Parts: sequence; C-alpha cells; structure tokens
Amino acid sequence: MKFLEKFLSDETIKELNTKLGDDLVGQINAKLGDYSIDIGKEKLIPKVVFDADKKALKDQLAERDSQLKELKEKAKDNADLTAKIAELETANKNSKTAYEKSLMETKQTYAYETALAGVKAKNVKALSGLIDKSKITYEDNGTGGYTVKGLSEQIEALKKSDAYLFEGNNPNTPAPQNPPANNDAVKAAQDAKLNGCFGLPTEGK
Repeated sequence: MKFLEKFLSDETIKELNTKLGDDLVGQINAKLGDYSIDIGKEKLIPKVVFDADKKALKDQLAERDSQLKELKEKAKDNADLTAKIAELETANKNSKTAYEKSLMETKQTYAYETALAGVKAKNVKALSGLIDKSKITYEDNGTGGYTVKGLSEQIEALKKSDAYLFEGNNPNTPAPQNPPANNDAVKAAQDAKLNGCFGLPTEGK
C-alpha cells in the first residue's frame, strides 16, 4: 500500500502486507494508483518533521544555557549584569519546563486518540465525549510514548450500555421472532373447526 509508506515504518508496512496477502495488496495498489494523502490537509505530523522540530528546540535551549553560563563567568564583578543573567536563567528554565510539558501532552493526546481510533466506534468524537478523562492515566512505555490506562474498562462498559456507538451493532435491526410452536393439540382443534364448517366428519368420530 504505497500511499501509506511515507507515514508508516517499513516494519509496519511489511506486517500489513503479510496479513492482507499479496493478492489483496495488489488490488488495493491497482485501485488507488497514484493516490496520495496531502499531509498539509491532515492532522498528522510526519515523524521526521516532529523529530526535527524537537531537536531544533532542544538545541536552542542548550545553546542558551551555554551562553548564559559563559556570560555568568564574565560578569562576576558586575552586580547588574549578574542579576540580569539570573533573570534570563529563570526564563530559560521556564521555557524548558513549558516545552517538556507541551511535548508530554502532545504524546499523551496522540496515545489517547490512537487507542480510541482502534475500538471501531461509529463516531469517535461522540464516543470521546462519554469518556471520563479524570479516570485516564498515562504510563511511559519506555519507547518515547505512552500507554493509556483506564480507557479499555470504560469502552467495555459503553459497549454494553450504548452498543449503538460501535460498528457491528444496529439498534434498528428487529429481534428475531420465535417460530410458532408445533403443538399437535392446537393443530387438531383447528382441523376440527375447519371440518365442521364444511360439514365434514372430524377425526375420531
């Protein structure tokens, strides 16, 4: 599936091809042709762009720290300059803290939205509105991302209470009707009544 190659890793593409099979993958590629996703119109951020932006910001913060340290050495006997450097150090520290918090929140949001997208909801936005975010926690998975905790339990509960929110559940489908009981006594009574209407003898007489 060529249109996904710039978004997914080679390993993921290989796994998808294996699961779908060469025939189906070939049909998809033939059907889509040169179709491609315009990343500028989507909510996705390519990993290479995200990593580049992250590295650039980290390098800027590191460069500021280095410059402030150098100035601090040169300004030992200048009280005003020393005070100004201390002020800049505080601002730089706050910027670093804000950056780290923003990065963490971005990763957690991505983890949450990815997990929610995998439950096959008919309307992900509507489903998200029913999730109690206060019960959601995030655990560092050791690979630079987060594992969502407290979501699967809520999803399972909603599948029971609001099954219509999920694919494969149609609340408008009528329940199957039980076939009428094959009761010999009822059938015999109906036959006797019908025979009586035409003046025919009933069984047993």
